[in-house]
Order: sequence, then structure tokens, then C-alpha cells
Amino acid sequence: MRCLETMKIVEILRLREMNFKLREISDAVGCSKTTVGEILKR
Repeated sequence: MRCLETMKIVEILRLREMNFKLREISDAVGCSKTTVGEILKR
């Protein structure tokens, strides 16, 4: 998992709570959709 910066993780969680789709989140934070999914599973 390459996208482990704390601020990016916080941003991923914030966007998910706002009902953004994985692709939209990945585009916003600059990570792959797979990485976003893995972070959300944690």
C-alpha cells in the first residue's frame, strides 16, 4: 500500500462519509482505487 500518509487516510475517510465513490476518492487523493478500498477495509 503506497498511500499511507496520515492526511491522505483522513481525507479518504472523510470523503467516504460524504458518500463519494471509490474512484472519486482515489482521484481526489492521488491513490489507486484498490489502495482506497484497502484503507477503508481497515
